[in-house]
Amino acid sequence: MFIFVPIELLIHILEEYLRFPKWASKHFGTTTRDWYNLTHLIIFPLVFIVAYFSIIGNSWGIFLSVVTQTVMFTNGLFHIFTTFLFKEYSPGVISSSIITLPFSYFYYQYIFQNQFLSLSAILIALFLGVVVSLSIIWSLTRDINFKFK
Repeated sequence: MFIFVPIELLIHILEEYLRFPKWASKHFGTTTRDWYNLTHLIIFPLVFIVAYFSIIGNSWGIFLSVVTQTVMFTNGLFHIFTTFLFKEYSPGVISSSIITLPFSYFYYQYIFQNQFLSLSAILIALFLGVVVSLSIIWSLTRDINFKFK
């Protein structure tokens, strides 16, 4: 189950890649293609490392996997909400609707049923995932004119 988290992220990135920076800049603050590339070049390997540690049964890896999946889940809700709010395609809404939201249901069910973490650890991971997601959404309101030279 844990290996699907980075796969889900990769599919989401592929959907967002061509259109997200321009769309985000239209509705929020400036987001450059270079900034998008840099952040995702950092995020994707980290998510893969978290998946690896989750697969081998490391409790911190599993905890961070729950945080990551919560970020993905809330990001999916963001894409669906903004599609309706702005009455236009939000790059990422298709993968969010077809993959992320259904996968999240099975993922959380898997976590709870197998008792990989205590209930308090799961709740903390869920809380942190929401905080990270809200921070990412907030960052969209900033003008980030980052360019590689």
